[in-house]
Amino acid sequence: IARQLEKLGGTPYYLPDSEALTVLLDDGLMIKASQLNALRRDAVQQLDQLRQQPSGRFVETSPTALRAAAGQKRRLADHPAVWCKCVDESQLEAVCGMADHIIVPAALVARLAEAGDFSGTGRFVAVADRILPALPRLTYQEDGCVRLLDQLKSLGFNTLYCESGAHIQMGKEAGFSLVGGPYLNLANSAALLEAEKTGLSAAVLSPEGKLGQLSAVVRKSGIPCGIYGYGRMALMALRNCPVRAQIGCRQCGGKGFLTDRTQTRFPIRCWKEDILSGENAVSYLLNSLP
Repeated sequence: IARQLEKLGGTPYYLPDSEALTVLLDDGLMIKASQLNALRRDAVQQLDQLRQQPSGRFVETSPTALRAAAGQKRRLADHPAVWCKCVDESQLEAVCGMADHIIVPAALVARLAEAGDFSGTGRFVAVADRILPALPRLTYQEDGCVRLLDQLKSLGFNTLYCESGAHIQMGKEAGFSLVGGPYLNLANSAALLEAEKTGLSAAVLSPEGKLGQLSAVVRKSGIPCGIYGYGRMALMALRNCPVRAQIGCRQCGGKGFLTDRTQTRFPIRCWKEDILSGENAVSYLLNSLP
């Protein structure tokens, strides 16, 4: 029976060992091979159906929520605010005198705050009220993120920069004011209206929209909006670093890159402060040009 049921070639399933199978069969009884094959096929179909069921966090919305934002007109600012996103202390130091808001990895914010750099005579006390913590782009350990948010809340930080639906959900549960990033793909009035209902107080629009289109969207938005103006945008977030797989982290030295068929180089970067643990490691494939 085990030999017949373990014939799972062509499927993503396998029978680990004989102990994984329990057969209850009275003495003197038998079962045809065709019946075992049918039983196996039925089990595979049921497993396929289970794998097709979505998992994770869901927010149900009504179709009526996507109504036009009629009558709303927002005047564009004469002097737009400058927001900067930093990945380490050196970048944070460089933008202190020019940025109205500074987005910083949440783990780095917590570390600097615990060291007193945002209070008293600390290095960054002048920009403490301009700091927006940001969770790792990919989140595999939600418990670690929740603990980090609780720590930031106790340290006096009240606004969270969100780059995914998971960030929005965790930020709301932790009591943060929420600002949406470009990876939420907000590119039209209906999307912004829904984003506002989920709790966003401001948002960076999708970089895939044309400037004229985004300007029209901003004028109708009920929340302040911005655009991704300059910088090497992360084209992909990678669970498995391709550079580490080929030459290892030591040889890379934080300067790895991928080369396409036109010999264009795309940097690969792994930022330590964006990793809550080894299991939450994320590498970023950056654009070839800023």
